[in-house]
Amino acid sequence: MKVVDRCDYAAQPLRSLYIGKNVGFDPKKELKVEVRTIRMDYPFNVNGYNEYIIRNSKTWGALVRQIVRTFQREYNNGNNITFHGLDDFIIEPIEIHENGMAKVRIGS
Repeated sequence: MKVVDRCDYAAQPLRSLYIGKNVGFDPKKELKVEVRTIRMDYPFNVNGYNEYIIRNSKTWGALVRQIVRTFQREYNNGNNITFHGLDDFIIEPIEIHENGMAKVRIGS
């Protein structure tokens, strides 16, 4: 899959939907392709890989909010396999692929 857009370090905490001024992306900037699914493995239990259907996102801000919502839902459902609390997680790189899937890496 070809990467068509990328944010090297989003710096968005996963405890909040609020997007502050110190993030690594422009929330209003349009994505090069509309994103419909995200792939997010760590810190969740992975069988192959985890792909989640999200609300279609056309901007970086909309995508990041969908990532946070999906992360919080999975975390609250008990799928976190680490000892970290919600406040410990942050969105690191995001790669947007030509097929409308975003690969998200979470740091702790």
